[in-house]
Amino acid sequence: MIRRNAVDELRRRGMSYGQMAQQLDIARGTVQVHAEYDLRHGIVPGLIFAFRDESAEWHPYKPDEILPGGGYAEGYHLKLPADRPSRFAGQELMCAYEDTVSGRLPDDSPGYVYHMKHGTHVKPRRSTKAVHDAIWEPTDW
Repeated sequence: MIRRNAVDELRRRGMSYGQMAQQLDIARGTVQVHAEYDLRHGIVPGLIFAFRDESAEWHPYKPDEILPGGGYAEGYHLKLPADRPSRFAGQELMCAYEDTVSGRLPDDSPGYVYHMKHGTHVKPRRSTKAVHDAIWEPTDW
């Protein structure tokens, strides 16, 4: 996970695979595997940065507070299985996400992929760390 984040950071700086390999002291092929991970796994670019639970409360904050002036989309949902250790287990959560990467959100994703749905259409996306933490913060069951 750390390697993929390092490769992503260097790629944003415009480095070639060879330059990244030299910088990270790993094989060029390893760099390429990490750099193309999202493409191979069908992960859509742009992060989930907020979600609304079934009681209409936004987490971690309202989308306009996180990305003032817009530049995001809403409408896709994700549903956590009822047996998951989350206070949102069994709920359908509406997501706010970047449809196009803007660079305004830090890419601090823990790498977990959420499968957002709208009807039969699915968009697998990563989330910000704040969203991931809000979903999985410990509960007092």
